[in-house]
Amino acid sequence: MKRVVSLLLSASLLLGLLSACQKGALSGQDPGEERTALELADAALSASGCDAGGGELEYEYLTAEKGGREYLTAYLENAYDISGGELLWEDAAVIRATGASAFELAILRMEDEGAAVRAASSLMSYISNRQGDFVGYAPKEADMVANGGIMQSGPYA
Repeated sequence: MKRVVSLLLSASLLLGLLSACQKGALSGQDPGEERTALELADAALSASGCDAGGGELEYEYLTAEKGGREYLTAYLENAYDISGGELLWEDAAVIRATGASAFELAILRMEDEGAAVRAASSLMSYISNRQGDFVGYAPKEADMVANGGIMQSGPYA
């Protein structure tokens, strides 16, 4: 049952991300207008059904606007191994649950598609390592990480 719930959560996050990346996905905006990483992350969070409105999870937002570009750069380097010298990101947003939860959603807009492919590879390594943080300690969270996924489309990862 836990695995099914984790799988459904992961699927809904991925589906939400897919719809958020399509032109015109966010209501009230011009379909030709480029979306920020935060707008895409918020859309994916809303589509997942896991937004904090009345839910049991509380979230922390990491963006250049909400914590400073230096803090976000340090997080991307330390957590995801996205270093500025090799993988230049233009925009990024991370939404992660506070407390002992593995829930995390990240949108990165890289300088080009090649950098986004390399960033997706780094994110996959992060998922593999992150699962080990919860095995034996929080099996439900370890299952969530195991069922997580990475998407890459154009300059986005």
